[in-house]
Amino acid sequence: MSKETEFIINEAIKKVIDAPYKVKALSDRNEYLGEMTLDEALQRADEDEVDVILTNAKSTPPMVVLQELDKYKYNLKKKQKQNKANQKTTEQKEVRFSPSIDTHDLDIKKNQILKFIEQGNTVKITMRFRGREIAFAEHGREQLSDLVTSMSPKVKVIKPLNMEGRFLSVLIAKA
Repeated sequence: MSKETEFIINEAIKKVIDAPYKVKALSDRNEYLGEMTLDEALQRADEDEVDVILTNAKSTPPMVVLQELDKYKYNLKKKQKQNKANQKTTEQKEVRFSPSIDTHDLDIKKNQILKFIEQGNTVKITMRFRGREIAFAEHGREQLSDLVTSMSPKVKVIKPLNMEGRFLSVLIAKA
């Protein structure tokens, strides 16, 4: 957590929620304690020597947790760290070439594309037309579609062939 979150605890909860002060309470082990008044929750927290922490003021009735504030913060940080670790990130790689590319060079580019795909990245294949090459855009379109069909069992097209100015591109990912 880059920015410290303000937690509303104990008596300060009365300033945030509207009367009647009914709340849904959870224990420190995430056991549902049921609906009770805020005063009952505060009394129970006093007996157990823990804090009453407001977790969701917008629900009806609001949610509170009966737990020590430091332990709650620690568990919240731990949960956020776990969620961040479980997130899967994919990068978009781009491979560029011109319509006058030689077959061997095209094979090398194809192997590079397949390597990116195997790593789980999406790949944007872009053909750049310079000068009068734009007159042969249809030839470039055929070249790109042939390249994609040669990799078809391993890849799927996310965004089909698209002409953007002097660039012809297609977006592919792992099938």
